[in-house]
Amino acid sequence: MRLLLVDDDPDIRLLLGSYLEAEGHQVETAADGEEGLRRARESLPEVILLDCVMPVLDGVETLRRLRRDPLTVHLPVIFLTALQGGPEVDEARSLGGVTRVIPKPVMPEALVHALDELASPES
Repeated sequence: MRLLLVDDDPDIRLLLGSYLEAEGHQVETAADGEEGLRRARESLPEVILLDCVMPVLDGVETLRRLRRDPLTVHLPVIFLTALQGGPEVDEARSLGGVTRVIPKPVMPEALVHALDELASPES
């Protein structure tokens, strides 16, 4: 699966990116929402893994712009957040297209499970 991981933390990008690549996924990364939007338009990944809290452009605004763009409106998004049940998560869900919310710190196995569910024909 071709993935775009958007997170401002370089350690998370490295850790999750390496883990997901070892699981057979192709992973492209972006350090903030603006870079994530640009890369999403360029590469049209199968799934976007999107951090909620980032400088420059946060996850909710990034998602809002993804949903307004005809090129990216259909892309599934897995929201990664330490803000469990906060207004940001509710707002992201209301924008549509959030397939799953995964709490931080992210357990790589949970992320792989969520990706497997997306890839299965029953999802």
